[in-house]
Amino acid sequence: MLEKAGDSFSLAKCYDLAVEEYEKAEAFAKCLSACTEGKLFEFGFELLGRFREWGGAKLEFLRKGAHYYFLMKDFKSMMKFVHSFNEKDDMRSFLSKRRCFDQLIFLEKEWVNFEEAAKVARRKPDPVLEADLLQMGGFNRESSLVILWHVFSNSLIFQNVKELFTKDELLLMAISNARIDSNVFYQFVCKEAEILSHEKTTEEELLEKGLEFIYCYKENDLAMSLERVKTTHEIKKIETNVLDLICFFLKSANRLNKLLLLHEVYGEFVEAAKIGNEEHSIESALRSLWYVFFGSLWACGRRAWPLKDFKHKTKLLDDAYAYATDHLDSEDSALVHREIHVLSGEEISLSQMWRYLKETPQEISLRIRFLISRRILDVHLSSHCKVYASVETQVEDETLNHLEDRLKENIVSVEGLIYFWNSWKEMICELINWSPTYHQGCKSSKIHDAFIENYFGVRKYDEDKPGRYVVLDAEAQWVKQTRPFIIRKGYLHIILAHQFSSAVSRYWCSELRFVAEKVFGKLQSLHAYSTEKNLSMHQQTNILTCFFEFVKSLRKCKISEHARLIVADKYSQLCVDPFSWNVSHINWKYAQSKEMMRIRRNQTFLNMLKEAIDIKTKSLKGLSCEQLGRISVVLLGYKLICFNADTERKLRCCSINWKILFRKLRNRDRSVSKSEHLARSIHNILKETYSAGWQEGNDCMSPACFLYLMDRLQILSFCSRGYVFTTRSSCVEWLSYGECGMGSNGGSATSLDTMKNIHHSLASMVIKMLNSPDELMEWLRRSNELESSYPILILRLTVLLSLICANSELHYDHLYHQLGRDCIISSLPSEFSVTLINGMKEDHLVDAVAVACKMIDNPLVIASAKEDFPKVPCAKFLNIKKPEVDEESLIEMLYHDPEAQESAAPLLSN
Repeated sequence: MLEKAGDSFSLAKCYDLAVEEYEKAEAFAKCLSACTEGKLFEFGFELLGRFREWGGAKLEFLRKGAHYYFLMKDFKSMMKFVHSFNEKDDMRSFLSKRRCFDQLIFLEKEWVNFEEAAKVARRKPDPVLEADLLQMGGFNRESSLVILWHVFSNSLIFQNVKELFTKDELLLMAISNARIDSNVFYQFVCKEAEILSHEKTTEEELLEKGLEFIYCYKENDLAMSLERVKTTHEIKKIETNVLDLICFFLKSANRLNKLLLLHEVYGEFVEAAKIGNEEHSIESALRSLWYVFFGSLWACGRRAWPLKDFKHKTKLLDDAYAYATDHLDSEDSALVHREIHVLSGEEISLSQMWRYLKETPQEISLRIRFLISRRILDVHLSSHCKVYASVETQVEDETLNHLEDRLKENIVSVEGLIYFWNSWKEMICELINWSPTYHQGCKSSKIHDAFIENYFGVRKYDEDKPGRYVVLDAEAQWVKQTRPFIIRKGYLHIILAHQFSSAVSRYWCSELRFVAEKVFGKLQSLHAYSTEKNLSMHQQTNILTCFFEFVKSLRKCKISEHARLIVADKYSQLCVDPFSWNVSHINWKYAQSKEMMRIRRNQTFLNMLKEAIDIKTKSLKGLSCEQLGRISVVLLGYKLICFNADTERKLRCCSINWKILFRKLRNRDRSVSKSEHLARSIHNILKETYSAGWQEGNDCMSPACFLYLMDRLQILSFCSRGYVFTTRSSCVEWLSYGECGMGSNGGSATSLDTMKNIHHSLASMVIKMLNSPDELMEWLRRSNELESSYPILILRLTVLLSLICANSELHYDHLYHQLGRDCIISSLPSEFSVTLINGMKEDHLVDAVAVACKMIDNPLVIASAKEDFPKVPCAKFLNIKKPEVDEESLIEMLYHDPEAQESAAPLLSN
């Protein structure tokens, strides 16, 4: 009955009576509803205190009551209701939605939550209060920064309001709070406060001070990390607004030079290119390309190479292209087209890049030559080793012509790698040489100066007072590495000329080392690939020769001594042993191929050979028999007559036979007597080595060198009669020596007897070696030769014995006996041995030797100094007495195909 009575009063809007009846009936929800409807919030609030069981109706009533008093602007009563909310988040939500920030701040302070209170103060906004609250909460850094930004934002220029009367007090407060934090932070705040305390002078100065404040702030990582003060986006927006104000001022004041520098510093290159230039003019196009080059190098703060994309790059290239399109007949147009193509990052063929390189002299555009050289070098560095392996080695005198032919066909080669390394390296060395004189303004260095300014993105700060430069991109990698020497003046970063010169030199040296390591790595890969895939010896040797040329070029570079030593050490480990092995290889097909003979005439090859010997003998106290053998081979076949002082000293300390041999080898006397004397010396060496145990001990001459000396002795011992039978491989070595003395009258009786004794001795050595197969195998092992070389060794000894027989017309029985032994026959090509046996049976050994040698691709050669010499089918005839033909031409003739040799007769015929 009581609840129904309350309902009746409520319908009649007699809410006070309705509340009494509901209270008696303990209908608490309806009681609060009636209080709400009748605005009896104080009475309802008292009821809440008297009873506890209100459920969800209580919070709803409190919210409505608080809202009522909010509308009535009775904030004291409102807060009484808000305080009764059960949850803090409910209180925050209620006050925040109604922007009752003072009340919310009061609550947060009451809860000792100063950080949240400060956030509310920011929404108010009240920066001074925010700073106070942050300081109360112990957030001294944030407090200082909030004050600084408050002073900055309320300066005269930005808000057009009266100067803050309390500015000095606020700045002192910021400094005081910072002092509590740390000395580093304190120094930063003092610096910013000093900028903001600048007295009003001109509008331009105030604007520049504003930018200086922002720059200083952005440079402080700690300040930038406190995003509760200002986010990166907010700072960027403020900075943009200040820049717009400065640009507007500079335009209105017609300060174009300063406006240009401002745009450049802030990376607004499209606008910068237009300042002071007509649209689509050559000046505008070249300035656009200047920005593209500099921007592409240092975008994203990374290392300069390779070129990268950046904001507005496409637009800048399009603007430059518009000029080139509008002025097709201009010489500048062609240059602009080339630069656009190179800077765009598009793929360009090797042939096209080579054409650009030839068409653009350094004085026209060092920028193009630098970019093209580096891009071609990159193509070589990124190409797979198998691409290199497919290219035939060419080492003629006209190397550049052959290189150009390959580039026109878009082919990379190891010679191309070295050529463009040297080209790029020389360019860098020139730049290093100019860098120390950069600030002196040498007239002859203007091209290099302009390039360096463009590459590193710097501008002269004051044309009237040289010695300082503005850095356009403070985030460029080279700038980060030079940070201690950068002076900031407002929004500009300044570097003194001598510091810039040092930075440039350091950078180029670093870049030189970086690229050198890549070239070194590529040559290592090529060397490893050539060995793994068993490429031809001339290809392997050519790679090693290029390796040597690369290392030699590094020695001249201005890189650290430590780096040079590391490269030289790695080079010695990688190249010297394989190279030394190749120059005296046991297999004539490799060592005396046509391509190898061409390589051997290359001066770089000869220089490397000399250095290889010097390196190999450097660590030895004395020269080993193996070393002496290699040196003798080099002197006999490579026209080298001197080594370094250390090697020469060791040569003077060897045995008497070796000293006599080396003395005669260096005596370039082209005579028959010289050949006879040399034959005696070589014979003495072979006897000394043979009698000491050619296959025993750790110190023995290698099989390749021993056979080389035996081959040469076989030729020299028959020279006095006017002609000699030999093989092409032995003949080209003899001709390479360059002193081919040969008689035509048979020689004296004494010399003939001496030579005859040598023939017998040589034949005896060969026969004993063929009779000792186990010792031959052990010899190969001790000399680090592959066991697979054993058949080659047997074949060479058999050929040598056959030649002795053919020249002396003796020892046939020994040859026949050897060809009847299974251990010999099994190591020889079957047709080869059968041909020799049949020849002896038919008493036509010389003819058989010619046929057999042709079978093994080492044709028989009859070298003669007489007009009447034996005519042998399948043999090559060489007249070495023709004065108009030099040794190199004779060697070339020996490799001609039969069809191509008719025109060479009677110098050479079959």
